[in-house]
Amino acid sequence: MRRVRSGWRLRVLAAALLTAAAMVAGAESRDVRASEPPASPPSPSAPTDAAVEQTIRLEAPWSFVTATETGPPEAVLGTIPDLIAAYRWDAAAGKFAIWRAGAPAGPNPLREVAAGDAIWLQLSAPSSWTQPVLTGARTVAVEDGWNTIGWTGPARPALEVLSILGAARIVAFVDGRFESFTLGLPPALNGLRTVERGQALWVQSAGGRSVNIPDASHCDPSYPGVCIPPPPPDLNCDEIELRGFRVVGPDPHGFDLDEDGVGCES
Repeated sequence: MRRVRSGWRLRVLAAALLTAAAMVAGAESRDVRASEPPASPPSPSAPTDAAVEQTIRLEAPWSFVTATETGPPEAVLGTIPDLIAAYRWDAAAGKFAIWRAGAPAGPNPLREVAAGDAIWLQLSAPSSWTQPVLTGARTVAVEDGWNTIGWTGPARPALEVLSILGAARIVAFVDGRFESFTLGLPPALNGLRTVERGQALWVQSAGGRSVNIPDASHCDPSYPGVCIPPPPPDLNCDEIELRGFRVVGPDPHGFDLDEDGVGCES
């Protein structure tokens, strides 16, 4: 599978998110701060498998993605090239917790990243992040109002993800813009079509519940958007029905022979 300085800019980001989503739905804009606090960072129900990795493409200056390891930010995030800072929505405090790369530990209120956390990354240039695939299904607490959730399941249509999360609206940050899917909205007005593993979501829920995010360990991360198991066996294009899917990373099946990022083009 193959942004937000402190203070007012953090609030502008949250307000912009809800404004964008509400404009799509034709509803009045809402401020995240006026909603119920987001869910606490979810905890995985199974450990990561270091033998299986995924590489996530990161856009500058902002990317909104999912962490799959637990530990201090310098250990989990410190390997990301061109990283300036990381931000995680703190449900209890009602604000973002920040970790600035290279800053002393004292001024950094974000002390630990948990597997499954939805993280805003501020970068000085486009980059990539290779991390273990989070294996096993996860149980996540979704609160009434707005939540941030890291999607660790296999790539799925946005409508299916909406149903799994029991949500009224989901919003992702894709290629530098907010894209949303709102229940009941005409398809042409829903810009978010697919949720890929590693993406992070703002999730609007009516009521609290626990939801189960499915296991994605059987889907090779080199092929985001589709679910193809890793070898063995080694598959050829004539052995699968999928065509023209995106290929990133090592391509263990060799579906992208001309290395243009598209597998099984014909």
